[in-house]
Amino acid sequence: GVAHCNFGLRGDESDGDEEFVKKLAEEKDLLCYIEHFETEKIAGEKGISTQMAARELRYDWFEEVRLREGYNYIATGHNFNDSVETVVFNLIKGTGLKGLTGISTKSGNVIRPLLFTGREEIEAYASENNIPFRTDSSNASVKYHRNYIRHEILPGFRDINPGFEITIKNTIERLAGIQRFVNNWLETEKASYTSVEGEDIYLKNDFFSRFNEPALIYEVIRKYGFNYDQCESIIAGLGNEAGKIFYSEEFTLNIDRDHLIISPKQQAEEHFEISKKDKLLVTDRFNLTFEILETMPVLSPDRHTAYLDMDKLHYPLVLRNWKKGDWFMPLGMKGKKKLSDFMIDKKIPLNLKKRIMVLLSKDSIAWQSESSTRSRPTVKTVSGKSNSPSISVMRSIAIGRYPGRSSQSL
Repeated sequence: GVAHCNFGLRGDESDGDEEFVKKLAEEKDLLCYIEHFETEKIAGEKGISTQMAARELRYDWFEEVRLREGYNYIATGHNFNDSVETVVFNLIKGTGLKGLTGISTKSGNVIRPLLFTGREEIEAYASENNIPFRTDSSNASVKYHRNYIRHEILPGFRDINPGFEITIKNTIERLAGIQRFVNNWLETEKASYTSVEGEDIYLKNDFFSRFNEPALIYEVIRKYGFNYDQCESIIAGLGNEAGKIFYSEEFTLNIDRDHLIISPKQQAEEHFEISKKDKLLVTDRFNLTFEILETMPVLSPDRHTAYLDMDKLHYPLVLRNWKKGDWFMPLGMKGKKKLSDFMIDKKIPLNLKKRIMVLLSKDSIAWQSESSTRSRPTVKTVSGKSNSPSISVMRSIAIGRYPGRSSQSL
């Protein structure tokens, strides 16, 4: 099949490209998929460049078509010149090793079969074999960065080195080889420096302290959106800045005592009301089940289950994020204790504190969730057992599982 995006940026020319693709697909007896986008409007709404918006729209829609129609791959027409321009663009903007290896021949389900050859060779082949093609007139405009590189910068490189394309191709291949080596080494060593707890990634501080190299940690965490400057600060903070948090667009990284903890950002405060009839609460982060028991069970140290005295609950219950000022009465203590102080005592990492939830009966905390979002907590209420001391104190609940730490209870 053939897929074509009409971004509506060149008026009649854009429509002409669409008709050209339709006709060619018909001649070759290929299925043809066409989509129109209000690219400039979408770019304005997102606050990004028109080119960036077009790229996102294009790849998102290609993947949608691939999945819907059952195709295995998306093949694009990028050539070697595109890869060279990408390297120069990344070099000007600032990049790591990966950015100097050009465009990948395969990224997930996207393949680029023409990267081995250049634009001139492709056009020459098309002309010699009477293969029709169209040229995007906007490619001649130097107002776009990539076009400026193509028309203004690269010709100067060729003046210095007429064999520039061959030289940079060899350089890209060598750098790509180094990148493969680094990737393979990190994958081999992965078990020695990383572990996963639910949706949290734990990286061992001592592994990165041993090398004391920002470039190394950058290779590990750049996929989460963290930049090199942040990596320099992270390396500098190991061992003496526990609690410091760094942010990318979608993740947080917390320097903890023994680990760097990477967690998805919590998008919004959560607040749920629970009636006596509710059996299951499903949220984006966890599920919470409710069960009413008629007889007293044999209690077990299951940190995913809380037993509450139904006679002492006031419905509707409220499940929300914990707040400063929240307090509870710890089992075995006569006085109150702030939840924030309790979490400090238990050394719960700062970024994991934010996801802890409390279950309220009126204004009193009846239960606190653990910080791991992959748990499947259960709340069981027992009727007719208000005189049972093990049930009347309703704040015995296990919290967070952390590497190297045992479970604790409120």
